[in-house]
Parts: sequence; structure tokens; C-alpha cells
Amino acid sequence: VDIGSTTTDLIAFRAGRVLAGGRSDAQRLASDELVYHGVVRTPLCALAQRIDRRGAPHQVMNEWFATTADVYRATCELDPAHDLQPSADQAAKDLPATHQLLARMVGLDARDGSADDWLGFAREWRSAQVGLLSDALRRVFETHALGPQAVVVSAGCGDFLVADVLAHAQGGASAASAASAASTASQRRVFAYGNDVARVAARAPASTAAWAQVCAPSVAVATLFDKDHR
Repeated sequence: VDIGSTTTDLIAFRAGRVLAGGRSDAQRLASDELVYHGVVRTPLCALAQRIDRRGAPHQVMNEWFATTADVYRATCELDPAHDLQPSADQAAKDLPATHQLLARMVGLDARDGSADDWLGFAREWRSAQVGLLSDALRRVFETHALGPQAVVVSAGCGDFLVADVLAHAQGGASAASAASAASTASQRRVFAYGNDVARVAARAPASTAAWAQVCAPSVAVATLFDKDHR
């Protein structure tokens, strides 16, 4: 499960073989193995047509007023090193500016709510994206008959969402309660690509594993190259 700045890749394996049904972007989009949602560049109007604020549903403005970077900047989950895309209004990325961008999605200004209001609003958008990604993950599980003992490997600058996406996918599959969903998800072993899968030399800087986690596809290609040339 590789959640990046722009897209999410859901790649199934069994016994060392790739199970993916598609090879092109079009095929992978059709099979839910490629989801055009990430934690930086995705416009918020792609996540929901209606969103709750203060417990009341609001229609969403279908304009590029804010992106997922604003959501995860507001929730303090997005590493600044990965927040490379300019903001929707090409302006600042501090917290007040982020609140202003989020507010515009429902026709408001930052002054129309408190910092806590906008944090709660950001969490609603987060839940919307987790729901979309979990639907796709559930379909990949079902297509390839991946049972509850399957290993999940997380990667990408949005790997902080993987645990919630996994729990939601399991809960949605059985219409179980959130507690039951978390219990089912815990049956799966979840590994971080950078720390648990990539072979990082002991003499490498401490940050190498962290960047391997973010750049898993590049590390995988380098690993294959190294294997072929030994």
C-alpha cells in the first residue's frame, strides 16, 4: 500500500509473484490497483460532494480551492519535506493560510471558525479520503482472495494513513463496528517498507530508511538492478 503525494498503489503479491491484473495506468485504474488520490496534490473536491462541518452537511465548491496537503498540514501529519506542491492560491502554507483554504471549500473564510473548528473540518476530509482508499483496498483484497493473515507493507509519504485505511477496509467488508474493524485489521501483519523490507546498509545515514520508505518504487528498482548485477 503505497500512498504518495498524488496517487495510491495497491499491489497484491502471493508466493513472490505479482497478482496485479493490470499493467497500464488505465488497466490499474479499472482494477482499483491504482487510485488517483494522494496526500499532497489531490483537490478536495475530488474527495466528496458533501462534507460535514459542525455536524451539518455542506455542499462542496467544485474548484481547486484546497488540496489534501491542507488537510494533513492542519492535522500535523504531513512532513514539511514532502509538502512541495504550491498551495492552491500560490500563497503561504502556515496554519492560518491553511484554514483559509479549507474554509473556501464551503464558501467560508477562516474567521468564520476557530482553530479547533478547522481542525475538526480537516478531519472530516481525512475521513472521506480514508473511506475512498479503503473501498479500493477492500476490492483488491477480495479480487485476489487475500485473507486476514495477509501481510501489508506500507510505503509512501502518506503511509500515516495506512493503519486507518486498513481498519476501515476490514470493517466495511463485514459491516462491523469500528472496534471490530480494528481487531480484524490487527490480525494482519503490517510492515514499513523502509525499515522492514528495504535492505539498507548499516553504514548508511539514519535518514536513509526514512527516505526508502517514501521512495519505495525507486528503491525496489535499484534492488532489482543490484540483484541482476551481482
